[in-house]
Amino acid sequence: MYSFFLSSLAVGSTVLVIWSIIWYVLTIVGDWKIFEKAGEKPWKSIIPFLNTYTEFKLSWKGVYGIVMIICNLITTNYARISNTYRVYMAQSAEGSTVVAVPSAPSGLFTAIAVCALVVTIVLNVLKAKNLAAAFGKNTGFAMGLFFFEPIFRIVLGLGKDKYVGPMGNPNQPKTFR
Repeated sequence: MYSFFLSSLAVGSTVLVIWSIIWYVLTIVGDWKIFEKAGEKPWKSIIPFLNTYTEFKLSWKGVYGIVMIICNLITTNYARISNTYRVYMAQSAEGSTVVAVPSAPSGLFTAIAVCALVVTIVLNVLKAKNLAAAFGKNTGFAMGLFFFEPIFRIVLGLGKDKYVGPMGNPNQPKTFR
């Protein structure tokens, strides 16, 4: 029974890793072509935080890209911080022993992480909407960009759609203010 559980866990983990790699590669391919169409250097699609910044620059005016990066860092590091342990020394009749007790993050940090997660989700929805508009696409396509990101990025990158400008406005500059 125990070996079946471990083999099932190994197979599930392997499938998850392979799926994640495929998802990431498809996203890079789509972003590469999107960045080429918009006149950006396509190699920026490979660097994790730079691709987010560049994508916000192409699709949105404002500092929302930096806000998104900060929120992603908070939510990503929350899991790392919440899995810490406090180490205590306990005195027993046999001598001292070390006891590691899981520590819960503070309520304030948890509230900040939840708020950052909500902001990240809202910004991702709006980013998909604005990226679709930047290529002259409608809200239905934006929903596809949000839920099936790599597939719709490849459609956007390899399709015949031209880059219009941030938020679908050709007169809007591709800079943050």
